[in-house]
Amino acid sequence: MILTNEKEINFMKSLIRMIKPNSKLQLIYRASIDGQMGKDFHSKCDNIYPTISLFKTDTDKKFGGYTEANWNIKTYGSDPNAIIFSINKEKYYKVNNCPEKSIYCDPKRGPNFDGLWVQEPFFTGGCFWETNGDHKCFPKMSTYEMCEKDSNNVLSEIEVTYHRNIASVIFFNMIYKIGRASCR
Repeated sequence: MILTNEKEINFMKSLIRMIKPNSKLQLIYRASIDGQMGKDFHSKCDNIYPTISLFKTDTDKKFGGYTEANWNIKTYGSDPNAIIFSINKEKYYKVNNCPEKSIYCDPKRGPNFDGLWVQEPFFTGGCFWETNGDHKCFPKMSTYEMCEKDSNNVLSEIEVTYHRNIASVIFFNMIYKIGRASCR
């Protein structure tokens, strides 16, 4: 589990209230249980969105990203509402320049936000922020606050949650109950 104390949980609650105030969280992927390869991540997360991806390194850096885009594409994903955040520093950044490249999808990688590359196998391949080249969708300072610039950080966990609209959940539960009652 990545969030381990009240301060981290409260930061994430406030972030979730800001981006999806009427949502219910559902864990859909945990690398330590579901597998550390790109195919494992994609088998659980493709075609399910919006999602929040949480990352934890072996040095206890905790950070992540939010996207409303589908992970089931083979190139950059467009999301003008994408956010990256540092749990340790309690900061977040919205995509600012190129929403059309806010996430990157590759069958051999996990959740990648512009400049954040997660290599497989996730717990030995590590992750790093690349701040050169085309990776300019988020404010430059944000890259220094997630991981160390242009260096590998060994991941110890990745968790991805799906955010369902509460109104939809209530509606489907109501339909399910009506359907079950009429079958009796």
